[in-house]
Amino acid sequence: LTDKLPVVRGYQNVIDFAPGQNDIDGDGNPNARGAPDSGNLFLFDGVDTTDPTTGTFGANNNFDTIQEVVVSNAMVSAEYGRVQGGVFNVITKSGTNTFHGSGRVLLTNDNWNADNKGINPLSGNSFNRNKFDENIYDYLFTLGGPVWKDHVWFFGAFERNPQTTPEQQTQTSPFHIDGTGQSYSRQRLYEAWQGKISGQVTPSHALTFQAQADPFTGDVRDYWGAAADLQSLTDQNQSDQCPWACIWQVRYSGVFGPSVAVEGTYAQQRGGIEVTNHLGDGPPYIN
Repeated sequence: LTDKLPVVRGYQNVIDFAPGQNDIDGDGNPNARGAPDSGNLFLFDGVDTTDPTTGTFGANNNFDTIQEVVVSNAMVSAEYGRVQGGVFNVITKSGTNTFHGSGRVLLTNDNWNADNKGINPLSGNSFNRNKFDENIYDYLFTLGGPVWKDHVWFFGAFERNPQTTPEQQTQTSPFHIDGTGQSYSRQRLYEAWQGKISGQVTPSHALTFQAQADPFTGDVRDYWGAAADLQSLTDQNQSDQCPWACIWQVRYSGVFGPSVAVEGTYAQQRGGIEVTNHLGDGPPYIN
């Protein structure tokens, strides 16, 4: 069902379909029943992926891996303490006894979009814009199936999305000869992969191991919104500190007789933001 929603393909946008949800400032971090967007808890299959510094979402994934998104923003259980807003749990797909998968290429181009119409009533200038005529490709693949029928299953996914952005300009500076800002573009690369092995050890005991990563590199930021020179810009990479996986977990569930059931999870989530100089002589290096 998530694949048919008329929204940008990201679990953050799916969340806003739930009652009481609204991303007020459009930054991808939802506001739950009026709470600040830094007061939420983001989970991937039960693993906390919330950014510990900002309190906002701290991980992304291949949209084709989503089975469902569980939104809880009222009567939240005490096990999710320290939450002012909502609890959002992204449940991912698993393998089954039948092989299943998908492969697609999503193609976008700003030149296909309609131009802005009308004129500014104050300045008289047209609202039209310069379109960025370049194809942007997003490659997504998934595959799942049995390793040992009725006992062990696998599921894997991969996404690669190289992005070239339209040119932007820094702020106007009196030191620029033509009196305008300096132009710059971004060559970004987003990749995401996931692997999962599920096993029914016995009819009463199940074990799952899964890992995933979502490195995003090549972003260019004007952190203060006032950069007048390219030297004042910063390059930013996200989740690039994971040696082999940003999120991994082992889950166990078992039944011991008619009255005792046990569940256990061991998990780790790692992430990072690396900020470097855009031209080599700008602000200091921050990791």
